[in-house]
Order: sequence, then structure tokens, then C-alpha cells
Amino acid sequence: MDTVFVVASSATDQHLTRVCAAASGMVYAPATAGTTGSQGPLHPGLNTFVDRLRTLTLLPVGVGIGVSTPEQAAIVGSYADAVIVGSAFIHAIETSPGSAGALQAALLAQCLADGVRRAVPTTA
Repeated sequence: MDTVFVVASSATDQHLTRVCAAASGMVYAPATAGTTGSQGPLHPGLNTFVDRLRTLTLLPVGVGIGVSTPEQAAIVGSYADAVIVGSAFIHAIETSPGSAGALQAALLAQCLADGVRRAVPTTA
């Protein structure tokens, strides 16, 4: 079983190095400063933070916590190894009763996937 840690951009390189060394599977970078389910703009230095993590680990870097739109998925998909979305699916299901919730979640998945496919990689 993999051990995935959420790492904060405010952490020192020394701390990030220790966390990355203990992780397996991937490292999880939050897209926003809020809690899961937060909606708002992506952290302005997110791509720089992902690049910073890449210097400290060979593990893939996934970005989530705050990703909820196709536009955000496209941005994050241009520099992260994984785009992580959870709360937006829960919201889609909760706001539409019964099978309509499943349909809303499926439509969201399609829109997010389309966003990721539009992503233009910013790193080599």
C-alpha cells in the first residue's frame, strides 16, 4: 500500500525532502490554501511549487484540493502528473437527487477530462 502525503508550499526544502523520502506512490500538492471542497483561484505559485517538488523527489506529483472546473483541470494538467478532484463530484451528486446525481457526476468527469486533454505541458 502506498503512503501519500499532502505537502504544503510553505514547508522548508529540508522538511519536504523528509516527507518525500517517506512517501510512496505520489506526493500530493494542494491547489488552494483552503480545505478540501474549497472553491476559488488556484494558488498563484502552484506550478513553481510542483517544479520545486520535482527537484526533491522522483515520485509523481498530484495536485488537488480546490480543483473543480475544467479550466482548473487544464491548468493543473499542464504541469502536474495527476489532477485530483473529489469534492466537486460529491457536490454534483448531493445537489441532484437519485440517478440525476450520477448523471451530473458523469458529465463533470467528462468536462474535467476534456480540460485535462486540452492541457499544454509546461515542463519537459
